[in-house]
Amino acid sequence: MKSSKKLTALLLAGLMMTTAACGTKNEPAQGSGSSKGEATITKTVQGFGGDVTVTVNFDKDGKLTSVEAAGDEETPTIGGQAIQELPAKIVDAGSTDVDGVAGATITSTAIKTAVQEAIDEYNGTSAEIPAAKMKAGTYTVTASGFSLLKEMEVAVTVSEDKIENIEVLDNGDTYPFLEAAKEKLIPRILENQSVTVDSITGCTGSSTGIKQATEKAVAQALAEGGSEAAAIKNFYKTPAKSTEQETIDVDVLVVGLGGSGTAAAMSAAETQYAANGNDASKVRQSRQIRRHLLHHRGHDGHQCPGIRQDLPRRQGLCRR
Repeated sequence: MKSSKKLTALLLAGLMMTTAACGTKNEPAQGSGSSKGEATITKTVQGFGGDVTVTVNFDKDGKLTSVEAAGDEETPTIGGQAIQELPAKIVDAGSTDVDGVAGATITSTAIKTAVQEAIDEYNGTSAEIPAAKMKAGTYTVTASGFSLLKEMEVAVTVSEDKIENIEVLDNGDTYPFLEAAKEKLIPRILENQSVTVDSITGCTGSSTGIKQATEKAVAQALAEGGSEAAAIKNFYKTPAKSTEQETIDVDVLVVGLGGSGTAAAMSAAETQYAANGNDASKVRQSRQIRRHLLHHRGHDGHQCPGIRQDLPRRQGLCRR
């Protein structure tokens, strides 16, 4: 009888232990559940206008405690919104599996990529980027460029392992700026085999459209070639920054031909004209500068700032 009671007691104890174990949640710590002590890891990834840097803090259990992002060259009202909002979402979710900020795709992707790299480093799970194999062909995709009314259509031709050609098709972007982006950015992408190269100054909108479209086309080609989604990272290469220095000895130097740059250059040319009205060579030089500015700013009928009526105009290049 006593043996029977002891056996029953042991069975009950075992049942209680099993029940308790089944009822306990075994939730992994944020990050990936590892416990490697407190740590702070900083990573930098190319964003929309420049580098985006994130600093990720882990507690002793491997849980994400904070994420800070910085990107001084991101557009304040667009990429800046992602920098402000996305880190908190990542911390709340405990992972990078969150939606990006609408309209700030590139900055959002940069933040999530950098945070994931930090998590992988903390957990010691950083894996090699999978090999890229694309289905050769031409892929026509669309992306948002400078125009708010019409998307940019781009045809990207690839081989199994290389971006071979990029052609901008139908679009609503401003002609001179798009041409500058095509002339300078496309060769840069092809040379570096990267969709994260720097945009062209003064042509950021058109540059972004070309890069986004190229990335979409490459991702599609990779998928159709049977590659993993992460293989797109083979085309996330940041070229080394040039250390070349140049000395320019001028009275006025204007960098960039955006709206402000154009107005500044035009004002400088007119000031030179007014100050050197009797110097034929300088007057001729100021007129050449002015014609150059009209050529680059007036093809599509954009208003050219600061036009003087007494300077010669190139008909058809600038309307008022």
